[in-house]
Amino acid sequence: MRKAGRTMRRIGTAEAPERRTWRRRVGAPLAWIAVLSACAAPQKRMLRVLPSRTEAEAATLAGDWKAAAERWYSLYLADPGRPADACAQASRALLELRDADSAAHLIDNGLAMHEKDPDLLALKGQALVALGFRRAAEDCFERALSFDPRRIEALLALGKLRIDLGLESAAVKPLRRAVEITGGDFETWRLLARAEREAGNPRGAYESWIRAFAMGTGSVDDLVEAATLSVDESFRRAHPESGDQMFRWLHTAVERDPQCTRAHFQLGVLSEEMERREEAIEHYRRAVEIDPGCLMSLTNLAILYSSVGDEGNAREMVGRALALEQDGGRRKALQKLLEPFERKSRASETP
Repeated sequence: MRKAGRTMRRIGTAEAPERRTWRRRVGAPLAWIAVLSACAAPQKRMLRVLPSRTEAEAATLAGDWKAAAERWYSLYLADPGRPADACAQASRALLELRDADSAAHLIDNGLAMHEKDPDLLALKGQALVALGFRRAAEDCFERALSFDPRRIEALLALGKLRIDLGLESAAVKPLRRAVEITGGDFETWRLLARAEREAGNPRGAYESWIRAFAMGTGSVDDLVEAATLSVDESFRRAHPESGDQMFRWLHTAVERDPQCTRAHFQLGVLSEEMERREEAIEHYRRAVEIDPGCLMSLTNLAILYSSVGDEGNAREMVGRALALEQDGGRRKALQKLLEPFERKSRASETP
């Protein structure tokens, strides 16, 4: 078994500085590699217990990842050509077992002989993401796509990774490519909507949300996030018809979760824009009932009540908002909302 472990370590090429960095962090030896290496020797014993590809495939299809890792690794070692697909299948099983350390080491062995294999490169990216090396993972996904531009899992992984890195503009291209090839699903369109929004294309984000919700219901957070496009004034002016759609998304959100403060607040904003003042007040008040610290709702209520001359409610909301507001400029703006009532009071006291 020790001999097999040495064999595993000999396979490979000179390591780049980045690879040495993550390998020092991961450490060695790895438990799964040690266990699986037992299949390597002696040769006669391996020949007796070597599984067939059918058995390995059956374990993968059944989701029996421990058996799949063992069987595919046995097939990988038994073939002097170290087949890339067996290496990939064993590595994929190790990733399912949440053993990214062993998967990364095994993939490195496979890449030593199949450096242009897109499957192994994409899996290496997945392993590096799991290990926290996201920049290095991005390079792996890009290399996989350079050899196979239509590899969907690499396109999706690259798009998601760039969003996680705050590089949404760079995530748009691989995600668009993925939906061009497959037609997309809810998750892909959702990711594209987020990327388009942050890249400064609210129209593209809106269209992507439409496609996403046509394929899945999404979560309350998804519905609220989609409706936040309404805060972009240029988008609203260019696409006034979008207001009704966002109204429906938000109503669906509060039907599913009546305690969703964000949905009630946004419904208040949209209701104001549609000149539905009573509905706006209702939703703002509901938001502050759920969350008494919802400063934006308190402020908007103070403005609304002041504009219609409702002194009692205006004073209440200004007082509650001032108890939370820390910004000096916004505090002065809140206090000015009471000036009409102060002037009226002084005028009534003048003989």
